[in-house]
Amino acid sequence: MYIKLHDMKRKIGGLQYSILSPQDAINLAEVKIFRDKNYDKMTGKNIEHGPLDLRMGQSLRDTQCNSCTLLNECPGHFGYIPLQLPIYHLGFFTHVVKCLKCLCYKCGQIRLTSDEINQLTQKMIHCIQTRSYNAQLKVFKKVLKKCRSNKQCPHCFCEQIGEAKKLAKGDAGKIILDTMDINALYAWNQFINIPKQHQFLFCINPFLNDLSDLLTSIIPAPPNNIRPSKMLSNTTKADEDDLTMKLKTILYHNDLLQKQIKEGKDGMSILKTQFLTQAHYFHYFNSETPRLPQFSSKDGKVDIRGIYQRLKGKRGRLRGNLSGKRAEFTARSVISPDPNLAIDQVTIPQHIACILTVPETVTALNIQKMRQYVLNGPSIYPGAKFVKLGGVNYNLLFARRAHLAYKLQIGDVVDRHLLSEDIVIFNRQPSLHRISMMAFRARVDKWHTLRFNECVCTPFNADFDGDEMNIHLPQTYEARSEALILMDVKKNLKTIKSGESLVCLLQDFLTTAWLITNKDVFYSREQFMQFCAAFSDSNEQIDLPAPTILKPKQLWTGKQVINSLLVPNRKTRLVLNLEVKESNAFKGKLDYLWMDPGDGYVIFDKCELVCGNIGKKVLGASKLGLFYALIRDNSTQIAASVMQRFAKLSSRWISHYGMTIGIGDVMAPKSLIEQITQNTEQSYLQCKHYQRSAIDADPGLTVEQTLEAKVNKTLSDVREQVGSKCQEQLKSDNKVLIMYLCGAKGSNVNVAQMIGCVGQQVISGKRVPEGFTGRTLPHFKDCGDRYPNLDILHPKAKGFVKNSFYTGMDAIEFYFHNMAGREGLTDTAVKTATTGYMQRRLVKMLEDLHIAYDLTVRSCDTKEIVQFRYGEDGLDPLAVEDAKEVIKLQNIFTNSFTVLRKNQILLCKGDMLMKLNELFMIIEERHKKFLENYEATYEKEKKRVLALFQNTNQLVSEKQLQWFIRSWMERFLSMVMAPGTSVGPITSQSIGEPATQMTLKTFHSAGVAGMSITQGVPRLNEIINASKDIKTPQINVKLISRQIMEHAKLFAKSRDPQYQYAHHAVLQSAQQAQNVNIQIEQTKLMQILKRMDEIYTADKCYIELELDLHCLTQLKLEFVTTKYVCDLILKELKLPLDDVKYDKKIIRIAVRKNPKKKQSDNLLFLIKELQRKLLKLHIYGCSNIQQTVIQVTDKDDNENVKGEARLFASGIGFKEILRLDNIDWKRTVSNHIMEIQSALGIEAARQSIVNEVYTTMQSHSISIDIRHILLLAELMTFKGRILGFTRQGIDQLKNSTLMLASFEKTMDVFFNAAIQGKQDSMNGASQRVIIGQNVPQGTGMFDLMFPVKENIIMESSLNQQKFLFASK
Repeated sequence: MYIKLHDMKRKIGGLQYSILSPQDAINLAEVKIFRDKNYDKMTGKNIEHGPLDLRMGQSLRDTQCNSCTLLNECPGHFGYIPLQLPIYHLGFFTHVVKCLKCLCYKCGQIRLTSDEINQLTQKMIHCIQTRSYNAQLKVFKKVLKKCRSNKQCPHCFCEQIGEAKKLAKGDAGKIILDTMDINALYAWNQFINIPKQHQFLFCINPFLNDLSDLLTSIIPAPPNNIRPSKMLSNTTKADEDDLTMKLKTILYHNDLLQKQIKEGKDGMSILKTQFLTQAHYFHYFNSETPRLPQFSSKDGKVDIRGIYQRLKGKRGRLRGNLSGKRAEFTARSVISPDPNLAIDQVTIPQHIACILTVPETVTALNIQKMRQYVLNGPSIYPGAKFVKLGGVNYNLLFARRAHLAYKLQIGDVVDRHLLSEDIVIFNRQPSLHRISMMAFRARVDKWHTLRFNECVCTPFNADFDGDEMNIHLPQTYEARSEALILMDVKKNLKTIKSGESLVCLLQDFLTTAWLITNKDVFYSREQFMQFCAAFSDSNEQIDLPAPTILKPKQLWTGKQVINSLLVPNRKTRLVLNLEVKESNAFKGKLDYLWMDPGDGYVIFDKCELVCGNIGKKVLGASKLGLFYALIRDNSTQIAASVMQRFAKLSSRWISHYGMTIGIGDVMAPKSLIEQITQNTEQSYLQCKHYQRSAIDADPGLTVEQTLEAKVNKTLSDVREQVGSKCQEQLKSDNKVLIMYLCGAKGSNVNVAQMIGCVGQQVISGKRVPEGFTGRTLPHFKDCGDRYPNLDILHPKAKGFVKNSFYTGMDAIEFYFHNMAGREGLTDTAVKTATTGYMQRRLVKMLEDLHIAYDLTVRSCDTKEIVQFRYGEDGLDPLAVEDAKEVIKLQNIFTNSFTVLRKNQILLCKGDMLMKLNELFMIIEERHKKFLENYEATYEKEKKRVLALFQNTNQLVSEKQLQWFIRSWMERFLSMVMAPGTSVGPITSQSIGEPATQMTLKTFHSAGVAGMSITQGVPRLNEIINASKDIKTPQINVKLISRQIMEHAKLFAKSRDPQYQYAHHAVLQSAQQAQNVNIQIEQTKLMQILKRMDEIYTADKCYIELELDLHCLTQLKLEFVTTKYVCDLILKELKLPLDDVKYDKKIIRIAVRKNPKKKQSDNLLFLIKELQRKLLKLHIYGCSNIQQTVIQVTDKDDNENVKGEARLFASGIGFKEILRLDNIDWKRTVSNHIMEIQSALGIEAARQSIVNEVYTTMQSHSISIDIRHILLLAELMTFKGRILGFTRQGIDQLKNSTLMLASFEKTMDVFFNAAIQGKQDSMNGASQRVIIGQNVPQGTGMFDLMFPVKENIIMESSLNQQKFLFASK
């Protein structure tokens, strides 16, 4: 017999929500509350039956609970306040109004026929049984609609005088029916008379609640420790909680109401007091309730923390205390760099190590050490703070330490100080992705800052300008082992967002590597050995390589230093073959790449740096870099050790060499200054030429816009040209240039601005706007050629800064530069909040998705299948090497010659292929069960392997072939995504974290002149929100098919006659685009009118229209005749048939007053209104298309061929455009996802989401694995409709009340759940975190089983704790 480990523990199986009935409130309570005083004036003690009755728990620390007689352990007990008259409940008020709308005001029955009642009741019961809560709401809406449409009651046949509704103006909490106020007592009487079987129709569960429970007759008084008193300093008085004071006010008004009823006061006074009691109850729940009556001063303060305020928001109970919990065993301090540490080490100050403790079980191996720690106590390091002997805890600050050390036995637990090599979790906030928290090995040292290697800055996005980071110390063996296995830095060198190596060299480390590997750098034997000692701490054997130069003196190159760093001695086993182009690589063509004149082509051959000056492209985060190759071909441990050696070498080498920027590094030589001045003057002349000559407007732009675009581009290019000149002219030892070339800091633009020219200032994608009439500042005017620098047309007048940062800007340039800088600061501040909220929504929607044991992607609460295979192939984005090649076969093929290269008998091609097939058969037999799940992916990779060996001319040996297949299969097996992986949170982090790098600016041309589209964060928000109204909808209309496009490309290369037809089709596409444009572009009546006149006669007035036939011919709208226009006027403007007359050229419309409509008496107003409508009348084309642009492609790419004309339409009308002839509907796309769903269905919408998100990320040079985007799109569409990541979308996707309440609208979610009687299975991530149980994902997805004897009855020996607030 086996039993699950977790079966031994009690856990919450689910939650049932319902409304607390009056009887339940009384049964739950310990005491009845009816007195409105807190303390006895004579004794100062808590008054019995008052708001602070001690039977509800302790109100102050030194008081004792009178119910359970406990002090600090008392959970508190409820009381209850019986009301004299029922009142409305704030949370159920809206639902009560809806219920009253369904009832007959006279007989109180629901206004439905018997058949309708039976039919709808059955639907409601089905919804309750299947827990289809959203469907239940839809049925209730149908009930409400039918009841409101029945103006006569089917039971008493009474005509309804109106319907119940909230009072729109005036005090909150009032319901009116026609002119009659409906108080809570009337509603109570109506509700209690409704039969139980009819109550299903009101969206409640009658098995749990009665409809009358929606009203309040008993107020539960919360326990005292929820609203504790605070003693004021230097006094004997206590400051009471807001809830206590509000309960006291409610009791006062309830007592007053009782007196008024007993004294027989008039009904108005009683109702007024009842309403005041209700208003205070509303205020007690939500102090921000609008339109509450004005309270008197004796009612207490208005600005209180009500129940709503305590539960909702970031600091409320749910998000502040349940979803996010305060943690112990943590520390926080300022961070600082230490390159001498390993990349998985963090230095912790001894002061912190003395405070944090680790529980360690005493064993035979460590008992002597533990006794010494106990003797040292909490003040001597290393020591201990607590010890647990025989189940009793002792504080070593006060206990007899020598006695406890003597009594220490095996099995006891000592809470010792944090020691070196302990596992700690290091974190920097904001924690945007999972590698913002990683496991480090502690190293306890002096000083006061947390220190770590700079290589690990990138995952944390940390710098050392005052940043603080957190330390978390795991307390259990399980936590420490999971942290070490899953969160270790060495196992998280790559980011799962794109698979790139995120932990890598940066800044000074890159500078050092660049300078050491310069081709003219040589070192003597002493220097070389010193560098080897620097990176090895003199603790490692170094095999000295042969010198490069023997005579007259032995010299070694810097590249040999790198070789020794990679392979210190023969015992080091390393596989490395790599070829990369660095940033200074020669741009032209070379016969041999390794003969690059600038040494910009880097080659590692058989672990040896043959040539190349290494910088960021080799040592950075790229998949083409050194560290990615080391991780892929060797191990993360080797990559980490190489990284550590680089860091040590850099810190010691650069401190001797020196890398200081002086003022001379930003001083441009005279020749460079002359070239910069010449470039600037040429750009000025070019701008002047544009401004003084006639230019043609670009497609989609006016002449003015075209001029501005050309001038802006000319001036913006100046900075790039200056940067290129600086790179050519500056000396190779210039420190600014070195940092730019090696990738340590800066870019071409930074070099240009510091040395040459700050350049054109751009604000919102344009030059500086005109703040005054026709000018940017009052200093500028139309001067002609007299004062060119102050002319309004001069580039300086629109934000061009000619000076550099070195020469300094004048006042005007400085002002414009600050304008652009302020825009950047504002953008960053706003972007932080926008992207933060977007990531929170992503996490909430995706948090439950994980890979199940059947390899499907499912939600852990509803078990719904979202994807049949993660990413459609089931592979891990962390291990996939390239988007096109899952495994880079050429790399394994090259490595096979490195590993096995001596004394090998080569196979001929036939034997090689035959042996290859034999190896495949062995693999398929050995991994048969595994390959069944990944058959498609395996077959695809197998074909690639076969193609490689069929096409290669290089022969291999049998051992090399076996090594190749073994390495290939090992990589394939390691790429599979493991069951239990939390792919949902990973996807949300992979999309949300890079969004912080994107700009908030919305409009970019995206390659289409005159047509801007939304990009960046706003576009990403539009996509994940599934917005129906997007800012810039655009349709890309393709005119030729993909086959013609491919054939045209082939014709351009080979001039093959069989593809000539495709070339002609491409040439004709421009005329075809013009014809399609006529059908798409919106034509209004104003565009085809020659004249519009007003004609007045003695008895009538007319509007006379004449069509411009020449214009119609130009637009190819010859079919538009006067009859065609008249038919449209009659149809769209709804004019009488007799009022519109026409002949061949003229249309005459009579204007007269319509007696049926309320119109102005002034006939002139009627004429002007009709003229306005006529001018805007839609004649032809797509009515919702605002603009069209035809663009001819000037180069080949994946989606276009050179010379192909494309048509871009701005607006909505995808369905209409797809119906047109002469377009390729397969390639025509829209960026409006909802339009695509409407036209082509949900699968097309899913693919559109993938394309749009990927394009948005690519436009900001952000690489993200396609598998993340696929999962996002699947989740948005797997229900058969598009669900946005908004409050409404999450509500449709999730059933869990706790999850929804922890997101937004906390109280509304709880109240709706109570009304509907919802059940929560508590299997989701949010729910499990709130109740403190394992989330059923990852290591929490499985249970451990252990054997027990069948005759032993397993009974929990754990103390059965009572439920919260229970007293009996």
